[in-house]
Amino acid sequence: MSRMMVLGLPLRRCFKGKVGNGNCISFWIDPWVLNMPLKDVCPRLFRLEAYKRSKVSDRLIKTVSGFHRVWKWKRTEFSGEEYVEWQVLNSLLGTVVLSDSMDNWIWVGIGNGSFSVGAIRKLLQSDPDFSHSTVFEWCKWIPKKCNIFGWRAEMGRIPTAVALCHRNIHVLDVSCPLCGDAEETVDHLFSGCIVSSVLWQHISSWCKIQSLFAFSFKDLLEAHNYVGLSGKAKDIFYGIIIIRCWSIWKARNNLKFQQKKVKMEDIFGEVKVLGFLWAKNRAKLASLSWDNWCKFVIM
Repeated sequence: MSRMMVLGLPLRRCFKGKVGNGNCISFWIDPWVLNMPLKDVCPRLFRLEAYKRSKVSDRLIKTVSGFHRVWKWKRTEFSGEEYVEWQVLNSLLGTVVLSDSMDNWIWVGIGNGSFSVGAIRKLLQSDPDFSHSTVFEWCKWIPKKCNIFGWRAEMGRIPTAVALCHRNIHVLDVSCPLCGDAEETVDHLFSGCIVSSVLWQHISSWCKIQSLFAFSFKDLLEAHNYVGLSGKAKDIFYGIIIIRCWSIWKARNNLKFQQKKVKMEDIFGEVKVLGFLWAKNRAKLASLSWDNWCKFVIM
């Protein structure tokens, strides 16, 4: 549902949070004051927010005299544009009152306000948009476990810290365990993290391609189409991309659960060794030598 577009908007926009105690609705990310999230109404303030997944109850605290607004900004001084958004935000929050009841969600799509299967079917049939859907390309020469990992990662279904939070699983620290510079999402871990970026440069040099900058996991899965390779070399490079991501995930898990230090040379070495083993035995490259593999000479 997060990727499906209807009438030019994500399907999730057809639901709106009805605030009770504010413990379950995200202040910035969920639509609750308006039919769109506050992060879209006040994008500059959202960038200033230190805890972007804070709940409504984290920002509106009930006191004896009413409700006190608590903010956690990265800096205390506002620019002119930020101050304008600050005024808009305070105006929107002026009538908000929390209660002791649970938060819930209401349907704001087609119909009389009551959710039904018929209403959502009618909405989907009115203007379906599947342009954001991606069909994962199976790589035949790498094991199923790597393909399944790539498929699940593309859908955002691997247990990163942020993904676990979305499933209402408490996570003490959502920062990337490899670099600590950002929240751990699929896109950050495999394309934005400094460890991933450096590994990508090593692989680009090894495979004799121009250095590329991937901004998402989807970009990585499509990179083999734009690096100037063809035939067998293109197919092998696609498999290397998936092996790279799979090896990063293994290193991440070893660090997180076994406190094993992440070493770039170990990850890169694993990509080359596993790639050679699987390419030689599964890609009809029985004559491939280790020397040619290290030079990325694919015949």
